[in-house]
Amino acid sequence: MRPQVLLVPLAPLAWTLLGVGPLPAQEPERRFTIEADSVEIAFALHGPALVALADEIRATAEGAFAYDLELFGSLPETFLSGPYEGITIAIVEGDVLRGESEPGRIDMTMPPPEEQLDHLLWRGVLTHEIFHLWNAEGFRYAGVEEQWLSEGFTQYYTLRALGRMGALDEPTFLYVLGRLLEMYLMDPGLGSISMREAGPAKEEHTGLVEGGGLAVAFCLDIEIRTSSGDERTLDDVMRLLFARHGAADRRYTLDDVMAYVAEVRGEDRTAFFGEYVAGTATLPLDDCLAPAGLTLTLDGNAAQVRKDPASTGSQLRLLNALRGL
Repeated sequence: MRPQVLLVPLAPLAWTLLGVGPLPAQEPERRFTIEADSVEIAFALHGPALVALADEIRATAEGAFAYDLELFGSLPETFLSGPYEGITIAIVEGDVLRGESEPGRIDMTMPPPEEQLDHLLWRGVLTHEIFHLWNAEGFRYAGVEEQWLSEGFTQYYTLRALGRMGALDEPTFLYVLGRLLEMYLMDPGLGSISMREAGPAKEEHTGLVEGGGLAVAFCLDIEIRTSSGDERTLDDVMRLLFARHGAADRRYTLDDVMAYVAEVRGEDRTAFFGEYVAGTATLPLDDCLAPAGLTLTLDGNAAQVRKDPASTGSQLRLLNALRGL
């Protein structure tokens, strides 16, 4: 049975919209706090629909912080001994679903959710922006050319965190994955500019930056897991980035990322990055997906990821791991 989200337009699946302007000012209608790694997270919800969702917003944020802390071990140093004493998350009822993060603050707007998909999308935006407290604010690229990692890898980990929370079942995961890969395959720059070259023009090439970056994360995670017997994962690369680039004067470059992947993978993967990230070759998605028992089909401009009904036990275990389970 097809998941309900099949009818949704493509754009919201990027979780956030680019070029967010100032958020509308409203008086707060509900405030509460949670705690993560002994740091206070203060919420301000503006609008009656959001007040009604306060418990769901709290649960989603707690789940996202729990997942991220399990991955990284702690909040970035800026919260533990740096200039920020806490984190503020302000969510305003508005016409458009959007979000942006800064080191000590997340701002969102969202319309009142009406359909099941609407709930998934606002959870995705919130989870995405919370992950950016690490991947973008906690450890940051040296140049905007690396936004394929800051945005695309955050997309991948957003899916995994939602899966861990039970907010993304398998059919919906496969659907959303297909739509994000579709963004990559349908980007007008595919084959003519690289993911790195797309970074400074992210608004025109969201597919290369966000969809392509997610595809790189997905392919690398599968490769690392299968080559190591599931002893190592992309998580280990993310932990190295967090451990070695947590200060403003230690921003990472593509060379750093390639070195950490080689360290975790146990094999140099410079050619992979040269072809698919710095170069204009299209990722071999069928080969990437096959170890998880998945196939990608294109019907016109629509991409769909399907699970082989005859998937082996090892393929099913890998798929569950990729879903954050």
